[in-house]
Amino acid sequence: MYFDVSRCIRGSRAGITLISPQNDIIPMSYKLSFECTNNMAKYEALILGLKATIEIDVTHLHIYEDSQLIVNQINEIYNTKDEKLIPYKDLVAKLVACFEEYQLENIPRNNSRLANAMASAASLIPIEVERRETTFAIKNLGTPSIVDENLKMVFVAQ
Repeated sequence: MYFDVSRCIRGSRAGITLISPQNDIIPMSYKLSFECTNNMAKYEALILGLKATIEIDVTHLHIYEDSQLIVNQINEIYNTKDEKLIPYKDLVAKLVACFEEYQLENIPRNNSRLANAMASAASLIPIEVERRETTFAIKNLGTPSIVDENLKMVFVAQ
């Protein structure tokens, strides 16, 4: 799983890319319709990706992110001092407990281009990934994940 965010005048967006061991790709994009900092948006993207992988019964997960701060907070290398981020970190801890094994790794920014593109997307668009056309929809997240821990992801077969 890769995740990234994009912030602009029109708000924040989260992009997630799930890649199966068989190299199947599930790109996801969310518009975050609430005020949040860049780091809050990063946590939202991570939480949304974790929920998506839980929904499809993933048991072993490798997570890649370009934010050293978020990676080191989750991996308990850095303390989480920002009061706004503590509930996010707590929710991530609950979600990662659902996996038999997970690994969160910091990567260079240019290694998560598809997740970044998903975060930057503004409407339904077709994209080509490894010579396959993939269509995705941007979903609107109206409240922070820490408010409603029971948000469910729905995957529609096309």
